[in-house]
Amino acid sequence: MEFGQWFMDGGHVIVGLAIILISTGIHLALVKERNWQLAAELLLMYSMGVSCFKGIFGGFVMHYFFADEMARSIGWPAGNPFQIEVAFFNLAVGILGALTFFRRDFWLPFIIVSTVMGWGAGFVHLTEIFEHGNFAGNNAGPILYADFLMPILRIALYVIYRKNNQ
Repeated sequence: MEFGQWFMDGGHVIVGLAIILISTGIHLALVKERNWQLAAELLLMYSMGVSCFKGIFGGFVMHYFFADEMARSIGWPAGNPFQIEVAFFNLAVGILGALTFFRRDFWLPFIIVSTVMGWGAGFVHLTEIFEHGNFAGNNAGPILYADFLMPILRIALYVIYRKNNQ
């Protein structure tokens, strides 16, 4: 399988996770005082940042400009106008995620919205698997795990952040 196809079929989730971990590691290497609370805060911040990028470029651009290819990668028929709605929702979440870099008071709203979006998408993916046998890369691959696990991780990291910053 070529890189482009692998990336399109869920590899983007693995790349995103690697970027989160590498960015956090670099940031920690550049500061004098390191502790697990700072590591949790940075993991949260970079996970929201990667989500922002994925929401704008992976979600909006792909669902809007490459809707048919995206639909196929999820195992859905091409030509569905719902792709445009998904594109703009991803754009909104991406913009909210971008604002988390500048405003910490946007962290909780982002976590709430991205959790509802992730768990909602995850349940749709599971329904597609169990009712239609849809094991397409962007339905049953790494995206399925990320839809459930990233919100849990963000919630846990946010609880740690809030506990240490009150």
